[in-house]
Amino acid sequence: MFLHPRSFPDEDPSDDERLGRGADGRSRGSSGSSTDSSLERNEFHFGMTTEEEIDQAVVECKQSILASAQGSDERRALVRRLVELRLRRLELRDGPEPPLPDGELEVRGHRLQPQRIGQRRLYCHGCAGVIVVVLHRWYHCLGCGIDLHSSCLSELHRNCAVERVRDNPTFEMRIKPERGLGAQSFRCADCARVIMIVPEPNPPGFPAGTEVLHARICDYTGLYYCSLCHWNDLAVTPARIVHNWRFDKHPVSCGSREFLEAICNKPIINLEECNPRLFSFLEELRHIKKLREEVLLMKQYFMSCRAAQQARILRAFGERQYFVETSYLYSLRDLCEVPTGELLEFLLAVHAKFARHIREECEACRGKGHICEVCSSSEVLFAFDALVVPCPRCRRVMHQHCYVRRDGRCPRCARLDARRLSETDGERPDGERAGAGAAAAAAGVPEPDGGTERAAGGAERAAGGTTAVKTWAEALEESRGAVRKQRVQGDERGGLRRQGAEEPPERGTTGGQSGPRGAAGAPLLPRGHR
Repeated sequence: MFLHPRSFPDEDPSDDERLGRGADGRSRGSSGSSTDSSLERNEFHFGMTTEEEIDQAVVECKQSILASAQGSDERRALVRRLVELRLRRLELRDGPEPPLPDGELEVRGHRLQPQRIGQRRLYCHGCAGVIVVVLHRWYHCLGCGIDLHSSCLSELHRNCAVERVRDNPTFEMRIKPERGLGAQSFRCADCARVIMIVPEPNPPGFPAGTEVLHARICDYTGLYYCSLCHWNDLAVTPARIVHNWRFDKHPVSCGSREFLEAICNKPIINLEECNPRLFSFLEELRHIKKLREEVLLMKQYFMSCRAAQQARILRAFGERQYFVETSYLYSLRDLCEVPTGELLEFLLAVHAKFARHIREECEACRGKGHICEVCSSSEVLFAFDALVVPCPRCRRVMHQHCYVRRDGRCPRCARLDARRLSETDGERPDGERAGAGAAAAAAGVPEPDGGTERAAGGAERAAGGTTAVKTWAEALEESRGAVRKQRVQGDERGGLRRQGAEEPPERGTTGGQSGPRGAAGAPLLPRGHR
């Protein structure tokens, strides 16, 4: 402990020296400066060994501070002496601190590491008292970050927040789910101490002399806690953000605050499932969702790009690697950064970096672009561009207005369907091929070497001049159905012909004659008519 070097004199001073007088009985202040007289008058208090003497020294030191000039060296020195006196009183009151072990301790999931010095004001999470860094010995949890007196290890009642997040990484999505103090049997949800809204001595139903503490409700869990487990810390609750889009801070318990701090970076909030209507009311959320979907499309280019893999370009998100895995999960930190614009700014920077690599820096990624086959423009299109539409079947990218003008028909899919139809017709007999061609013409499927515009005109003529144009998939299916129907009808006619040729005539009949016949096939006549 830091004390003045003259705090413990080697020999007892005389009465005159204790009273600050010299050998002539006069005060030392009469011959010296006022600063020296004040310091020497309080010097003997640092050798006191009882708490009453220290209290008397504190009172006299306060009076000397009030009597000194403001901002003078004397006042600053007296303030330092007052601090040392109070530390000495704490040491006498609490007794000497036991030495701390060098290794870590594990209590209820907390990884407690002994500390020797600190740079800020600390509070014990066991007794809610102040930790004097130059006097007390304490532990610091490497997981949730709580501080604890070495003598308050038995007062630690809740598990480490990191362990709770690992066991159950979910949020309470109900807004302040209060159940009432009676449901908790008037006890704290953490330490089980007796609590009441208005503390009363000797409450009914409890032993005499039971200590009753003030009850405080947690806005996150809806449970009641005592004043030792609830310090009125303010925090943003995820339920109010998701359901009301409110970022006001409300009082939460110490355990809830530690849990929210430990889980704030975990992507476990699915906005599209919890409250999908937020995207229709908030433009910034719609923009963020669109950027995340485009990032997932860019990821497909990087997965086959050697330069992107060597540069580890997907690491640009840092701790938010879930942005390249999904587009609908958010963390509590992400939602808190939406109103301030920090999340949108971060996504725009990463999106611009990815797009620059694909469009300008990498030849392999730029070679995977598309040309619109409808307007035959020289502009290179990518799947993540604005105002483009990929074909749902072949993933060919076209301009959005070109896709609408073609009534949602892809030229590439039309060519592939026509090629498959021609290959199928080439393997059939001439009669079936002609029937398939007629059925295809009736269904509006173009000829294999015909263009898309001629196919559309043929479909309109086959439909009797109507303006509705069938899609290529429907036309192909109708043509195949017509061919199958002709096959079935042909098989039925062929089966009937074979059945008529193979069926033997009735016994005893030939050319309309009936009766028994002989060996040569002539009819047998009665004996009298031969």
